[in-house]
Amino acid sequence: MCGRAAQTANTVALAANILQQHANQNDYQISPGADAQHDRYNLAPGGESVIFHAVNQNSSTEASDNDASTKTITSSSKIWGLCPKNGTINHPLEEGPGKHFSNLMYNARSDTLYEKRTFSKLAQESQTCLWPIDGYYEWKQDEGNVLSNSKGKQPYFVKSGKTDVPLFLVGLWNRVKTGRKVTVPVSDSGKCDIMQEQDEFIETFTLITTEACSSLSWMHHRQPIMIYNLDLAIEWLFNPSNTVLQKMRQEASGLSQELAKGDKEKNIKGEIQWYPVTKSMSKLGYKSKDCMEPVKIEKIASVKSFFTAGGAKPKSSTKRSSSSAKMDDGNGKSESSSSPKKMKSEVKKGVTAFFSPRDKATSASSPKKTSIRKSPVKKVVPKKGSIQTFFKKA
Repeated sequence: MCGRAAQTANTVALAANILQQHANQNDYQISPGADAQHDRYNLAPGGESVIFHAVNQNSSTEASDNDASTKTITSSSKIWGLCPKNGTINHPLEEGPGKHFSNLMYNARSDTLYEKRTFSKLAQESQTCLWPIDGYYEWKQDEGNVLSNSKGKQPYFVKSGKTDVPLFLVGLWNRVKTGRKVTVPVSDSGKCDIMQEQDEFIETFTLITTEACSSLSWMHHRQPIMIYNLDLAIEWLFNPSNTVLQKMRQEASGLSQELAKGDKEKNIKGEIQWYPVTKSMSKLGYKSKDCMEPVKIEKIASVKSFFTAGGAKPKSSTKRSSSSAKMDDGNGKSESSSSPKKMKSEVKKGVTAFFSPRDKATSASSPKKTSIRKSPVKKVVPKKGSIQTFFKKA
């Protein structure tokens, strides 16, 4: 569920601007952080993406120039797919995208998050985050009436229904050692840079999911928690708790219940929108911009579509024959030579009259009645010598 997403540099910039405007009216600040270096139209677990999170004053070097009493949010690039444990010298984490996964932890269930030690520990240490994206992809099996040259499920793109507003997802992030050493330059009192060996770290994140809302359940039974209330989102960054998490779950499902009556492929009250996209993006190597662009699904027309509802009645055009020409009745009025009753009876004949056999000798006028004569009964006279003569009455 939600194993692909799209994040562009423009969306990250929009998210930073939205958070900055909110910070100006509240008691926290935004510290410049990482920007998206590339547009990622088909991002999969193991790929890098930009998230927003609170500055950890205790362990992060990002807090060295900040007052510990000031709440600060920054952005950084991390790998999608949580790596919960440190690597060691004897058993370092494997290198390469996606090699750090212990069990493909690219999402976490909100209903059991505080029951699992891996996730609850991160939440208790305020290692929470917001993930601004253009949208995410979900797949649905094609219906039987869909015309398609390619096999496989049909991907859909779920995005914000508002222009210039990213889709904010909530999640957790972590920072662990890989078990390897790296050499980095360290400034020596401004004189020159010296090389120093340090532990290598890897930073990863995961998104939090919940039950699918009624308007999206036709696509999948799970969905990421999409947050629209920035006050609640900021509370998740600075003061995360199970209570806050449940509020976010209720907002996601409650909002969707209000929107459940909307059209599946249209903007629903301006909050979320979804539509089918090209099946080519199902391949990890497909990175084109048209991954996010809508496509039209062609369907086979059903037999019912050839018939109008209720049965359309054909327009009748009646031609009058010469026998139905109007005649003067002597009072200055005209009347038809054919009576209405006769015309109705002719119409009622319909197809039966068309196939009725006709006598060639019969004229166009009504046929004459013929009388059937009964032949007289002949009296049978018994022959002489027959057996009947012996029983003849005297």
